[in-house]
Amino acid sequence: MKNPADLDRDQLVYIVTGMMQLVYGVEHPDGSWTYAADKEWRGSDVCEAAAGLLGQFGLFPEAEGVGEPMPPTGG
Repeated sequence: MKNPADLDRDQLVYIVTGMMQLVYGVEHPDGSWTYAADKEWRGSDVCEAAAGLLGQFGLFPEAEGVGEPMPPTGG
C-alpha cells in the first residue's frame, strides 16, 4: 500500500476535493458543483466511493488478513 505522505500536493488536493464532493457536493448538468451542508447521503455509498477514490492512488491494502504495516511518514 502506498503511504499518503508519498503523494504530491496535486494528488492530495484531488482526493480531498473528491471527498468533499462525495459528502457535500451536488453536480449540476453543466458539470459545475455546489456544496450543501444538508446534502443527504448513505454511509455505505460514501464509503464505497471513498474506497474507489483512494484506490486510484494505490491507497489500499494489498494483503488479506490483518493488513500491512505503514510507516508514519513517507520515505
